[in-house]
Amino acid sequence: MKVTVHDSISSLAREDWDALAGDDYPFLKHAFLDLAERTGSVSPDAGWTPRHLALRDGGKLRAAMPLYEKSHSWGEFVFDWAWARAYEQAGLDYYPKLVSAIPFTPAPSTRILRADNNDHEAVHLLLSAATKLATETDCSSLHIQFPTSGEISLFEDAGLLIRKDCQFHWHNRGYEKFDDFLATFTSAKRKKAKRDRRRVAENGIRFRRLRGIELDSEAWSIVYALIARTFMLRGSLPYFNQGFFEGLSTNLPDNILVIMAEKATCRSPPPFFMKAIRHCMGAIGEATVISTHYISRPATTRGSTTALKPGSNASSPVHRASTRSAAGSHPSKRGPRIGLPTRSSQTRSDATSTRKAGT
Repeated sequence: MKVTVHDSISSLAREDWDALAGDDYPFLKHAFLDLAERTGSVSPDAGWTPRHLALRDGGKLRAAMPLYEKSHSWGEFVFDWAWARAYEQAGLDYYPKLVSAIPFTPAPSTRILRADNNDHEAVHLLLSAATKLATETDCSSLHIQFPTSGEISLFEDAGLLIRKDCQFHWHNRGYEKFDDFLATFTSAKRKKAKRDRRRVAENGIRFRRLRGIELDSEAWSIVYALIARTFMLRGSLPYFNQGFFEGLSTNLPDNILVIMAEKATCRSPPPFFMKAIRHCMGAIGEATVISTHYISRPATTRGSTTALKPGSNASSPVHRASTRSAAGSHPSKRGPRIGLPTRSSQTRSDATSTRKAGT
């Protein structure tokens, strides 16, 4: 058995990776991660250097772990600026750090991909390899962000600490139609929701649903211009570029849904969705979807796991880290970012490994 480090997801066979990833989480698919790298949305220049881990047994891929070396904390939606500031005040470097996550996607999914979900040895081997890699590359810590709830106990058993934070997730509680959902509102809120929906129709706004196969380069130009404008209005730039989205139509057409709100020659910023089989964070009409970071439809608590290197001390778990950065501690060309709301009703995890001062 051997664990290897890969500086590109393309160095791992698509069919081997997807056999481990399964179909439940579209963001875990090889095509999604490969597009992010090939289009430059994920790259060393962007502060995301791929360090994917693969465990082979007799030439067969037994387990794998998406992993990146980060030079900042943008695009994670986990606020650890307070840790970066604490490191700086102690005269230490917080960056680079190792992060197991799906870039720019704060949606829970499997972080240790295994051919056999009961293969706990594979979890141990990959976590040990990630911790060793952090030491060898002089990274301050190892973070596992947004894992599934079933993985948290495995990370705890490996000595990782759980750091908790919050999201809002929307769940379909058996609603067959929108009126069933409205029935859960108070009378005043139900009346307001109906009034708002009526005004949309009265103003001639119509909605058009476009699947991946229906989105050509011209359509993506329109969608991307609206996405970019929405980001820039909030003092930021989009993480994914237009080439990435156009590639999704070719590589993952069945997982794409774009809803366009149109009024004469005016279009409003469209929500962009990725369709999943079972695990979802939202529902629009008849389509079950997972939303990307462009919109937030949550109602779930998340936790974060903190991984410890052997012989090191760990900082205490935190509920919320400051979003204000320490001067010079996390360079970025992008400017300020907007994260998810920090309240919740369901728990999520990340993993972080820290070193003792002076080691």
